[in-house]
Amino acid sequence: MDAFYSQESEPKSYENEMDDSGIHSATELEEMGACELYDDFYQEYFEALYKTNIGVNIGTGEHYDYFLEQGKVKDDVAPDDFFQEYGEALYNQDDYFWAYEYHYESLQLRLKKFGAEHSSVANSYNYIGIVNYSQGYYDKAIEYYEKSLQLRLKIFGAEHPEVAQSYFNIGIAYDNMEEYDEAIEYHEKSLAIRLKKLGTEHPDTKDSQEWLDDNKSFAEIVEERYQFVIWLYRIKKK
Repeated sequence: MDAFYSQESEPKSYENEMDDSGIHSATELEEMGACELYDDFYQEYFEALYKTNIGVNIGTGEHYDYFLEQGKVKDDVAPDDFFQEYGEALYNQDDYFWAYEYHYESLQLRLKKFGAEHSSVANSYNYIGIVNYSQGYYDKAIEYYEKSLQLRLKIFGAEHPEVAQSYFNIGIAYDNMEEYDEAIEYHEKSLAIRLKKLGTEHPDTKDSQEWLDDNKSFAEIVEERYQFVIWLYRIKKK
């Protein structure tokens, strides 16, 4: 909140200082910390964006140019990073539809800027996977997580923490699909890397261990139920 408000005075209200489009002037946005997206600023700013009926021109950069002209983004912020930041902001507001659009725009710009085999492209795939996961589209999430994983394996090698993160994300998606054997496989891979690279006390390592243990417990319960059903079936046949 320090980026928006002076510690020496009451927070300034901009409610009545918008132009006819519903968008703040560049000066006002600078005072509010336009490129730092936190708390109350989210709601006010994005409501204003919606009022302008601005469309997302996928992969063209035209949306970025509009924001740049209006003073909504600093000159040194690359378009792909700009859209990623806004995608994250919208995601944190549970606005998954627009979060997806912004992350997809970032992905298209990065594919043009870096080519198909770049860590930033892998990050975009991962973000799109997260948005799909949060909407319950687990198959689609896994599809994008796998794309991110394959790039990270190629770029960073088999024992990098970002590779571990991809394994972890895929494991969680399988867990939510109640496909515990697959989830266990990916959590074991994630845990092995994190133990080696981060150590036993790192929060990420502990997360991997916890999810792995939970999935093993779930898998045991499923197996016990399956064996019980088989036992009942055999009893009835006698």
